[in-house]
Amino acid sequence: MCSRKGKKPLNPREQTPLRQRMSYCTGHIFNDLCSAVWFTYFIVYFNKVVGLSTTETGLLFLIAQGADAVLTPFIGIGCDRLVIKRLARYGKRKTWHLFGTIFVAITWPFIFSSCLACTDESPSWLRFAYYSFTVVFFHVGWAAVQIAHLSLIPEIAKRPGEIVELNAVRYARRSNQIMGNYSRISSHIFFVILDVLTCAGT
Repeated sequence: MCSRKGKKPLNPREQTPLRQRMSYCTGHIFNDLCSAVWFTYFIVYFNKVVGLSTTETGLLFLIAQGADAVLTPFIGIGCDRLVIKRLARYGKRKTWHLFGTIFVAITWPFIFSSCLACTDESPSWLRFAYYSFTVVFFHVGWAAVQIAHLSLIPEIAKRPGEIVELNAVRYARRSNQIMGNYSRISSHIFFVILDVLTCAGT
């Protein structure tokens, strides 16, 4: 995925423009925000809000992570070999990144909303099947963004040190997004508890 075959070698004297480096560092924020919510709220949401059993919730999480593991290498191969002719000028890496971002934006709301195929009388397996399909489709887009974004590093880096720099800033941004998400969740929990205590006191 990160091969530079057919490209000119890195030049220690050249430098990627600051605008391009900063643009690259913001290209994974949407995925990072989804990831932060996914790993902190997923189990609570499907168990307490959707009403799946603990076994179904755990199995749903396993299906999602398994889909990610299976899809990632195939998307990596596609990112290297496939390009849409009409978008060829945009670049195959950025095309896959755009495709993944659109896919994540479409599927993400369906995960955290009511089952559209279910009614009050629907069996529990239907709700479980519905959310299984949504999390698998979500991971198609999520993996596409992740792989395309990582594979851009050797494409835009002009110095050996920039490969390390771009990767480091990418993960620094990710840490900031996760910490910011945790801070917001903590503040919401604090005000909910404060409100409950206030109501109990009155």
